[in-house]
Amino acid sequence: MKNFCVHLAVLVFLFDSNIAFNQTKNSFLGWTGQEVIPAADFYNASRWTTNAEAGNECSVTAGDTSLNIHWKMAPGTNRWVQCYYVFDEPVSLMNVDIFGYDMHGSTCPAEYPCHSNQLIEIKFENGPRQASITRWGEDAILCVDRWINKLFLHKYDNDFYIPDEFNWDSVTVISFGIKSYPWGDNIEADSGVVSFRNFVADSVGSWTRAVEIDTLAIHPDTLDKIKRGAIDYILNRQTETGLLTTWIEDGLSWLYGQGLALKALCMEGEWMNGDPVNAYAEAATNLAHFLASNQEPEGYWPRAWNSYTGNIAVLHENDGTIWMGDFPWMLTGLYSYFKKSEDCTVMPAVQSGTDFIKSLIDPNGKLYTLNVLNGQRMEVTSSEAYAAVIGALLELDETDMAEALISYIHNAAWNEQLKYWQEGNYSDRVVLFTNTWLGDILYNRGYETEALNALSLAGRLMYTGGPGEPYGLDGIGPVAVWYEGTLSYIVAGGPGSTGLFTSIRHYINSDGSIPHYNDDIGGVAGIWAEKWSSLDGTSWLYFTTAKTSPFKVLETAYLAECVNDLGINRFRSDRIQFYPNPCPGVLNIEFNEYPQEPIRVVILDLNGKVVSKHLLSKPIEKQSINISELSEGLYIIQCSCRDYVVTDKLFKR
Repeated sequence: MKNFCVHLAVLVFLFDSNIAFNQTKNSFLGWTGQEVIPAADFYNASRWTTNAEAGNECSVTAGDTSLNIHWKMAPGTNRWVQCYYVFDEPVSLMNVDIFGYDMHGSTCPAEYPCHSNQLIEIKFENGPRQASITRWGEDAILCVDRWINKLFLHKYDNDFYIPDEFNWDSVTVISFGIKSYPWGDNIEADSGVVSFRNFVADSVGSWTRAVEIDTLAIHPDTLDKIKRGAIDYILNRQTETGLLTTWIEDGLSWLYGQGLALKALCMEGEWMNGDPVNAYAEAATNLAHFLASNQEPEGYWPRAWNSYTGNIAVLHENDGTIWMGDFPWMLTGLYSYFKKSEDCTVMPAVQSGTDFIKSLIDPNGKLYTLNVLNGQRMEVTSSEAYAAVIGALLELDETDMAEALISYIHNAAWNEQLKYWQEGNYSDRVVLFTNTWLGDILYNRGYETEALNALSLAGRLMYTGGPGEPYGLDGIGPVAVWYEGTLSYIVAGGPGSTGLFTSIRHYINSDGSIPHYNDDIGGVAGIWAEKWSSLDGTSWLYFTTAKTSPFKVLETAYLAECVNDLGINRFRSDRIQFYPNPCPGVLNIEFNEYPQEPIRVVILDLNGKVVSKHLLSKPIEKQSINISELSEGLYIIQCSCRDYVVTDKLFKR
């Protein structure tokens, strides 16, 4: 085999010539790489030697286009089989940083529904030294009975074990193996066939990166027609509870999609004097009122409800924590609703959620979540969660705190070697949402080059066709086309977006929705692939065709008037305390920071009707108002002046 560096030089020339491998003819989507083992050897079974732990079996067959490993595991744990290839002469892989391969699994026997405890291991040897990486074990990827193209590994992945003394300039052996490890009680005998092809490597530094975002070049009439179909589909997903059904198949409404779709409905909704005047505004009002009335006391929301009863289906993560990638979308959606409708009844929920999320952020921008089972704060390590929180804070005009989070997660998760945002500050995986969400938010906040670099890398590594067409991107794989993630890439202006949209627009359902995935292989490879119509994906389809982003802060002339008149730009519950609450008659209002101008106190019922007004003109720290004339029940109290507005729940007994 010729020295690998020679092949890389040829590859750089090919990329500079904009010769791309993918069907959209865009040099920013997909990658080819250079073969690591000559094809004549890779597809020659006699060049491979098998090895297995005692009691296990391994054999190799090969055709013109695949290397097939037949494996059989005896009962027990920590089992392994492998086949390995010995180079005629040592080869250099020093100047490459990414490896890719195609993989084909086999149908799992009925008695073993998935190979959930089998790991794929790829190992490089340099004399007695070994560099290895194991992947795809817990996600049952070995049960995907079709080709998955261009799965990738990179040297900077913290799952890649590379000894300090390992010499990439002199690799002598490469092996492919299957390892079994304990997973619950799954220690039964198991067997299957896994095939590999196109084992390649490349230098990411040679890849062209975009220098500007891709503005969607589709005829406006086409976009408007698709947008109308998407928003009407969202409208039709609403149940009598006000919730939008995420999946018809299970009848659940998941948190993230409610906030995302609420913002879409608000963008189409119209209100007059606080009253909804079109169907989108009515739907937004119904959803916002449900969300405002079904918040947990601490300020967060459940992860999922039953769409038709409104009962909680999933309160929190399995470990008791609040998933911060979902929860902040409630604040984004509810405050967008308030900006369009000026419906003060949702403000206590917004204020409570804002206080909750701010309590989980350190001054340096480090983010935490809450374990509701034991009350402990736990560090958030997901860059995607940071993006969701940053988006909500920007919507709430908490700019300083948002900038602190931006600075923290950029420093913690930016990978300078490959130039992308890692999955988190402890995980080096390349994840689509992390890079599309952060790229979208940060492009106009001083990180233009980083955003374009990250989007360019995501476009290359996540590009896939799945089981056929259309072509698009996947979240971690690439295993199948994830429509929602692909649309988030297009909204962010990722390179090749116009070609991607052209590919997927023909697969929009006749009811205006878009599928979740273009395959129905269930939960494998870190994804959940079903062809179900997706509320979340359809919401992203709306934003794509509206040529805007859910991360774009909603600003209207109506909001500007609201800000000027009421000072609605902060929610500072620490400024004012109301007590007793519940209140029998005389309510005390105590100010920690009393402004030098009059304060208006307004009490509203849950329909938004003003039932009591007061003007506090004396600048003293403690004052009282009489509310004895009010009936027992729940009200909204709002104190406002030129500088701020504070809104809270008030119980009259």
